[in-house]
Amino acid sequence: MLSKIKKTCIVILASILVIIPLSFNNGCRKKTTKKSTKVSQKKRQKKIEDLYKEALADIKEEKYASATTKLNEALKVDPNNKKVQAKLKEVKTLAKKKDDTAAGTTQTGGSTSEGQSASPTTGSTTTTDTPSTQTGSTSSGSSSTTSSGTTTDSSGSTQTGETEESTKDIPSDATPLSVLPEGLPNYSTASRGWITEPSQAQGRYSPADANIRKEVEMVLITAAKFERESVANAHYDGEKELFPRDSKIVKVNGHDSYFGTYAESKPELFPPSSTFVWTRGEWVFAVRIIPGGMIAADRLRDISKGLAEQVKY
Repeated sequence: MLSKIKKTCIVILASILVIIPLSFNNGCRKKTTKKSTKVSQKKRQKKIEDLYKEALADIKEEKYASATTKLNEALKVDPNNKKVQAKLKEVKTLAKKKDDTAAGTTQTGGSTSEGQSASPTTGSTTTTDTPSTQTGSTSSGSSSTTSSGTTTDSSGSTQTGETEESTKDIPSDATPLSVLPEGLPNYSTASRGWITEPSQAQGRYSPADANIRKEVEMVLITAAKFERESVANAHYDGEKELFPRDSKIVKVNGHDSYFGTYAESKPELFPPSSTFVWTRGEWVFAVRIIPGGMIAADRLRDISKGLAEQVKY
């Protein structure tokens, strides 16, 4: 009887010794799996955020095809991401408007090719000038006087409210490229050339002073001339739709101009860019500012106005 009890105790003890290591190993595996899952989720979330940021940058540059690709890649990582889904829908709407406008544009001496922007905003240029810096002081707080008599500070914003000259006539033989400023005070000309010849040209100007770069990363000035005034007006309206916030009509160079900022969903992370746009018959001019950091809308408007005065038309 005693022998049987001993055998039974030995069997029970052996079972316990087997069960305990198994339970311990199972617990370790569960902890490792949970930790691995958390790391994987963080990587997936970071990839989505990176793609989303890149898509936003493309949208500001009107590179809608590239933005669509990046947002679709983000949805492959997380098909149920509502933020990405909403932004993709917005991009498709903007791309359709752009295509519809381009389809109704008649060019002289050439046509707008598929996928090119017919909007008087950003886009790649086919010819560029050698980068140059406008002569003048680039130190913080320096100023220059425009042809209209107004004084601008180092970033181009208007400092005084002196009487502006009346609208300057656009020469009959002028082209969008010829009316673009060859340089801006305290800025370097990064490029200056055609977006779509002969209807649209653009100049890109970067600050030559570190203090200006705290507020302005890049200035894009676009000039466009179309066959019909109605097409120019359509481009003007499209620019207003793309930059609906902080809107205000501002008098510059003797005519009314529209100022607005981009409807950025996360302005605290991505400082909104701005536009300053006006028409002259079949002509459209636009001054866009890509900010170097957080900057108030009033400040952006002042800088835009000072830069618009350099266009002189």
